[in-house]
Amino acid sequence: MQLSSSFPRSALIVSLALGLAACGRQSPSIPVGTEASNATMHVQSSSYQLYKPIPNLALGFAATDGAGNLYASGRILKDINGNACSVNCGVLVKFDPDGLRLWQHANGDIEIRKLAVDAKGTVSAIGFNYPDSYLLQFDTSGNKIRSERAGVYDFMDLAVDFQGNVYTVSGQAGQYPVSITKRTTAYQKVWTQQVSGKADCGNPSLGVNKFGTTAYPYVVCSGDSASQTVTLIGFGADGQRRITKSFPGGLFTDVAVSPYGSSYTLRNSDVEPQYDMLTKYTAGGSWQWAKNVASASPTQYETKSASVVDVDMSSDVYVGGYTRDNQAKLIKLDADTGNVIWNGRIDCSPCSTRDVAVSPLGSVWAVGSKADGGFIARFAQK
Repeated sequence: MQLSSSFPRSALIVSLALGLAACGRQSPSIPVGTEASNATMHVQSSSYQLYKPIPNLALGFAATDGAGNLYASGRILKDINGNACSVNCGVLVKFDPDGLRLWQHANGDIEIRKLAVDAKGTVSAIGFNYPDSYLLQFDTSGNKIRSERAGVYDFMDLAVDFQGNVYTVSGQAGQYPVSITKRTTAYQKVWTQQVSGKADCGNPSLGVNKFGTTAYPYVVCSGDSASQTVTLIGFGADGQRRITKSFPGGLFTDVAVSPYGSSYTLRNSDVEPQYDMLTKYTAGGSWQWAKNVASASPTQYETKSASVVDVDMSSDVYVGGYTRDNQAKLIKLDADTGNVIWNGRIDCSPCSTRDVAVSPLGSVWAVGSKADGGFIARFAQK
């Protein structure tokens, strides 16, 4: 997605009012004649297996490798003198499957705003040092091995598939067309396809399946405001466009992809009362279900905002956000029905889940920030 010079997803989580149609009004993101149902929230609660506060380090993005190690990017809050950090603040951290910090490396004045990790532990990332953006790569020890400056356009999002191929979205809404590019692990370009024109793809998010045998990259585009058209675009592994779905109004906040190519999108619209809606489409573009998972308005929802999503090897989906009383939240939903399987809650107020990372070893991580730093929390998938 389009990233600001502040911390991007925190801004989305804290400030965006995410919505969906209600009270008989039809949702603009699902088929005509169909309305999104409310996800049942009175279900089994899931307690985290591990919780670790990370003092003085606000965490924003996360990913796992094939061995279950967790990687997270963040920003140091205060320098050694207790002042707000202004130099050499961006860091990349690696934790083992039990949450032990293995290493932490500073990235100079470049802050990592998005990262993805392949099964072998090679880290691909987008870094920013305003006004420039960079496509970075680190080895399993955190050493920088590649760096590519974007130039006149911006690197806006990236993802890594099960084979280690790297997908990036680049451009600049309103000035340069937005494109998706597939690269090898060594960043050699395989293909590039235009996603949209200059003004048709604000805040793009990119997703591709981390598990499976065929790659299914997706890009979701939002307008500059909640009243403009939003679009879901699916590509094939060869770069050919497979599906295009457009809806009037709303803002996409994230997209995740199942091993079989189904897409899960989180989006909001400008309709009152405001809901956060998770929608599933098959690889062929058929609508499966839509669920209201959070709300800023109706008080029956414990979860006030949800803006990040990830998928496990069974295609079940995990949504992260924060509760009405400012606690971090993680929800698991069934792939076939969209029903909530369990609710996870992290009592670290005020705090919020800023990213979700599914491990191939059967756990799922919630990573986020709180008043004095950040946290990592591990849940069992079952």
